[in-house]
Amino acid sequence: MPVVPAEVFKCLHASRLAHYRAVAGGQDADALALYEWNIELASALQDPLGIAEVAVRHAIDTQLSNWSQQHGHGADWINYIAHIPYLSGPAVFTTTRHKLYKAADQSRRSRPTSHPRHGDAITHDDLVAHVMFGTWASLLPEKFDASWVDPNGNPVQNQGNLQARRDLWRNCLHGGFPNVKQDPRGYGTGNKVRDLRKLRNRVSHMDSLLYVDVKHLHDRVLLPLLNSISYDLHDWVDGRSQVRAVLAQRPGNTT
Repeated sequence: MPVVPAEVFKCLHASRLAHYRAVAGGQDADALALYEWNIELASALQDPLGIAEVAVRHAIDTQLSNWSQQHGHGADWINYIAHIPYLSGPAVFTTTRHKLYKAADQSRRSRPTSHPRHGDAITHDDLVAHVMFGTWASLLPEKFDASWVDPNGNPVQNQGNLQARRDLWRNCLHGGFPNVKQDPRGYGTGNKVRDLRKLRNRVSHMDSLLYVDVKHLHDRVLLPLLNSISYDLHDWVDGRSQVRAVLAQRPGNTT
């Protein structure tokens, strides 16, 4: 039975479809083809974005574990945040130990009896796995933006926070990105992670990618970030990524 695009669109929100209809010149069949392509592109992005998040998480966690031990604490740095230089700065680590333990405990309780870790205690790795991508991004340096002000004209960014993040990069986190080039203050790495977090959120929520420069984000942000962590990781992800192939299949693409 043939699919009627107009009937499909009745099940989806009009504002979500407006971009596709506009690009397709109001033709429902063409708009649906674009929507399907957007789904395929989002699916292709999930693979490298997921790997990037795991790699960034591991790179930062490893460095923070070493940094914690250098200051006389355990490798499980989440238990010593208040005592670790720079990590204890104002709003540097944007979640709490309590929230992470609560999330990890919920995951622990949901394990079926067939799970190899059924009934096991919560570990540091369990806590790290529940740290959000945005929290990792907030650890990395960010430039001061004088134009970013609240309604009263006061700077939104905290100078103490920005300095602590620069110090944490210089003394600790840069080691997780051994191949990074010309990024002494970590701004470039931080911006890459924040850009990928925004893209990951768009992909996860099935938002339109029609006006997103996915090629740039894939080739000039994601892959260089992975390269800064490991050359082999970069080559592995680049070799398996289907993003470029899906981009070339965009309906109406004449390039």
